[in-house]
Parts: sequence; C-alpha cells; structure tokens
Amino acid sequence: IISSTLHLRSDAQLHPDGLILGTGTADGMVRVWDVKTQANVVSFNAHQGGTVNGLCFSENGYYLATCGGDGVKVWDLRKVAKQGAAAAPVRQLGDEESPHAVFDHSGVYLVAAQAAAVKVYHTKTWDEVAAFAGHGGGVTGVAVGKDARVFASSCKDRLLRFFSAPQ
Repeated sequence: IISSTLHLRSDAQLHPDGLILGTGTADGMVRVWDVKTQANVVSFNAHQGGTVNGLCFSENGYYLATCGGDGVKVWDLRKVAKQGAAAAPVRQLGDEESPHAVFDHSGVYLVAAQAAAVKVYHTKTWDEVAAFAGHGGGVTGVAVGKDARVFASSCKDRLLRFFSAPQ
C-alpha cells in the first residue's frame, strides 16, 4: 500500500490505460506510480511553492495537466519520463489560480477553471478558443459534456452554471 507516502496528497488520477497513477501533493510535487508494483516511477515539482490542486490525463495518455496557484501546466509524459525531476511543462496556460481542469473525451479540448471563468483550450495549439464568465467568485470545478458541446462549472458563489460551445 502506498498510503504512507501519500500523506500530503491533494489529488490523484488514474491514467487511461490503468497502469499508472498520478498524484499531486500539497508541496507542489507530482508523482507517477506504477499501479502493479506500487513503485514511484517519476517525480517532479509541478507548482513550486504551492499545492497541486488538481490533475488530469488526456484521453490518449500522452499529456498530464496540473492545476495550481500559478495556473494550469501541461506536461508531455513521454518527455517527463526522460527528464525526471528536471521535467518542464510544454505549456503554461494562464497564471491565475486554477483548482481543476479536464480533457474532453475526444482529447481535442482542455477545459480549465481559472479565476472566475471557465477557459477552453485547443490541445493541438494550446490556444484559448473560448472563455465563459458569469460566476461571482472563483470557479472550483468543471465538467465537459459529450463532444465538448456543453460545459458545466461549480463556483464559490454556490451556483452551478451550464455553457454551450459556440457554433
């Protein structure tokens, strides 16, 4: 059991192939675990001086998005495996607090809770393609509907909002 090593865990996500587990911790570290052997295969500092608020794998498993006080960072796991502790993100998306992000089921979009807005990024270019505002406080969570046509967000204002993708 890995529990003794995860006492600072703030989020965990199973890789789409089910063979590895990613964990983010309160000290800003991301650790990738081999599920079968329960061994830590790589660790890197994703959000220096802050908590990893959330993390998620892309549908093909190549990318890992991490959320922290300094925004959303996207990591290419193929590069992270070679870089180890010196891993660098392939993209930084914004610099404001982000508690949660999720890739859509097709892997075309990454949807992130950033400050008081929901931001949608195209994963080929990492360009912001849409932003949805309307919350009175910080967005705390996001969800993506089928084919990324509908987005939902929760917020500190205690409201749930639904947004439709622009046509």
